[in-house]
Amino acid sequence: TRVALGRLLDLELAIMLHTYREDLLAAQSRHERLATFGQLVGSMGHELRNPLGVMETSLHILRGRTQGDERAIKHVERIGTQIHVANKIISDLLDMIRDRPLARETLTVDEVLDAAVTSVTRPPSVAIDLEGLKELPKVVGDRGQLRQLFVNLLENAVQAVGQTGRVAVVGSRLEGQVRLAVEDTGPGVDEVTARRLFEPLITTKEKGVGLGLALVKRIVERHDGSISYEPRPGGGARFVVRLPAHEH
Repeated sequence: TRVALGRLLDLELAIMLHTYREDLLAAQSRHERLATFGQLVGSMGHELRNPLGVMETSLHILRGRTQGDERAIKHVERIGTQIHVANKIISDLLDMIRDRPLARETLTVDEVLDAAVTSVTRPPSVAIDLEGLKELPKVVGDRGQLRQLFVNLLENAVQAVGQTGRVAVVGSRLEGQVRLAVEDTGPGVDEVTARRLFEPLITTKEKGVGLGLALVKRIVERHDGSISYEPRPGGGARFVVRLPAHEH
């Protein structure tokens, strides 16, 4: 019995060591990919800004010469929209690798969410409901970055529900923390994708590049908080943000 028990314990220890080794190698590989990603982004981001700036200048001149030509105006505006999209992608990439100091101030949660909601474009039939925010304690953080955090989450939720559906931000108070759940009535996320949602370049969108949630995670962690994903009961997705509460 002692010999059999010893062999079982040896086997269990071997399995544990193998699991820890696999986790360590996976983490090391992930850090190496992120380091390479950061170097690539830093060099490419600045190089791409120059041609985009030239395109914006040329587009400004073209706008003044297309008056009265509805077809030309339509294409000029389309080009302008795509330049804006490209600039946004570059900004998100650069924000992923920057360590700019946070401009910390004491904020109420509802004012941050109100600013985020006004920045999100959505179909008229998609509602964004804010629940339980006014009763929450204040938080300390960077106003612009926290707004961007919730803009990204809300834009994802709006895109997930499509032309009709509901998006909600539900606030609650935990011991020393503020809990904010951003949820939608969309299709949700499968288990395999859910495990890697917050990694750069992982996306469920046909035209997405997988930067929004990675940037959200970075902003949350810089504010000493956390974010997690969980399926929404009844269908849909729920992203839960936890931030330290400012009790004074």
